[in-house]
Amino acid sequence: MSRLTADQLGQIRERAAQGEFRTFAEVREWVKEEFGVSYTYWGIRSVLDRLQIDPHVPRPVAANADLVAQGAWKRGDCGKH
Repeated sequence: MSRLTADQLGQIRERAAQGEFRTFAEVREWVKEEFGVSYTYWGIRSVLDRLQIDPHVPRPVAANADLVAQGAWKRGDCGKH
């Protein structure tokens, strides 16, 4: 059972959809400031899991990155003849 109301959960969902949260810590801080409800890391993660929200964003990729060469390096193929 959540300590947040359905309306509060809806507000979290709306803000997450707008990309306002990048980390679980940001969500925890916002919930505490906005609603006065404190959660642990795992507590807020559980709330977000129930809402099917993942605040993590993919890491940026450099525009000039050579993905084929990176893949070869990860496989250990780099520099072998």
